[in-house]
Amino acid sequence: MCRDAVRDQVDLRLRHAVDLPQERPGAPGHDDDAGGQGRQLRQDPPLIDVRLETQLTGLHEENGMLVGVTLTDAAGAQTTQATDGVFLCIGGKPHTDWCPREHVFTDASGYILTGTDLLEAGKRPDCWGLERDPLPLETSRAGVFAAGDVRHGSTKRVGAAVGEGAMAVVLAYRRLTELGLAN
Repeated sequence: MCRDAVRDQVDLRLRHAVDLPQERPGAPGHDDDAGGQGRQLRQDPPLIDVRLETQLTGLHEENGMLVGVTLTDAAGAQTTQATDGVFLCIGGKPHTDWCPREHVFTDASGYILTGTDLLEAGKRPDCWGLERDPLPLETSRAGVFAAGDVRHGSTKRVGAAVGEGAMAVVLAYRRLTELGLAN
């Protein structure tokens, strides 16, 4: 997810090259004919260095300005690099270990299933006790809603998460109305 988020930001905002070593032409999983996008992103000298499985372990500044970073890769090797800007994509792993004990369904990667993603062949889960389908952000527990990056199928964007959060408030109010606790 993070690699795609970086590519989207680069393509949309910077219109410069991204060096993604695992996606060079001929690399496994690379589609050289994907609308020319792969080639387009490598036309200019790389201005952005995407590092997967790497930790930012040090920031270096002079006169209050960022001038460099220290990076540690998965093998523990450290490098220091001059830079004046950093974009971090953190997360990517949902912290949903609690879901099974609360009977909140997740997909194989741990993202919470909501709304129609809970339906299999149009059928509600066996545990679903209501006469209606789950609401758009509703989990396998009626009245429990998930919004943002933790939800299966989310776009992993701040604006979308904020919008989903606002939507969850409206849906929670709707559920309280169903229970006769609001009007």
